[in-house]
Amino acid sequence: MKEIFVFNESGREFLSAERLHVDLSWTITPRLFGIFETLLVYNGRPVFAKEHLKRMKRSAEYFGLPVPDERALENAVFKLASSLGEMTFGLRISLIKNPFDGKSVLIAQSRNVNLSFKEPLIARLGISRFRRQNSNELAHHKLFFSSELALAADEAKAKGFDDMILLSNEGRVLETTRANIFFFDGERIITPSVEDGLLPGIIRQLVLENCREWLGVEAVERSVLREEISQFKEVFITNSLMLVSSVQEIERGFFTACELALELHNVILEVLSKS
Repeated sequence: MKEIFVFNESGREFLSAERLHVDLSWTITPRLFGIFETLLVYNGRPVFAKEHLKRMKRSAEYFGLPVPDERALENAVFKLASSLGEMTFGLRISLIKNPFDGKSVLIAQSRNVNLSFKEPLIARLGISRFRRQNSNELAHHKLFFSSELALAADEAKAKGFDDMILLSNEGRVLETTRANIFFFDGERIITPSVEDGLLPGIIRQLVLENCREWLGVEAVERSVLREEISQFKEVFITNSLMLVSSVQEIERGFFTACELALELHNVILEVLSKS
């Protein structure tokens, strides 16, 4: 197991759980209740840490979980990232409720990111048979356990896809098990509406706010039906670790265009290098 760091309230920093003599054996309990954020540390600097921690705070307040001061936590994340060296890796921040005493603990773990970032990844997607309840508010939060995400991820492995698209009960496209999804119709970039029941991703919001400036193309939110998928010219997915991935296939339907995904990926990399 990778080293686990625990947020120390008195010192307002993440310290080794071993150094603090904190017993975290209970964290392997199945179906723990907790929330988490996974952010990219790029060349030793956390990317969009403020946005990730704001989303975590909103989720903590929604579920009634205690969370440290936002500025103190952000400083602790930067300090921990720099202490691990000028590398590129994923950093998972988790706020977990101990099922035995009801207390919560904030922990951090690094994870390898095997990406060169020289160009977007290519993804092959399936469409999951497991549907999500319409306008499910829980989908707006990153939870430790989500049954439909877990089932869909297993389904992707079984069918040989990289990931699966989740649909609502009404057949609306929502997201994949680990990314937001975008479609290009030749004039606009379209991404499913948050109100349909999906995670408001950090990179997703970045694209919506800057797409016209970066790519000269308008980006909009609206409901997208499964039947529309084959009509789009290009599809790509985004998350905070891979940034942008071009979708080559959805359920044996193929997409050859990848120009927007490539351009967007390069623009975001440039933004990261200047941050």
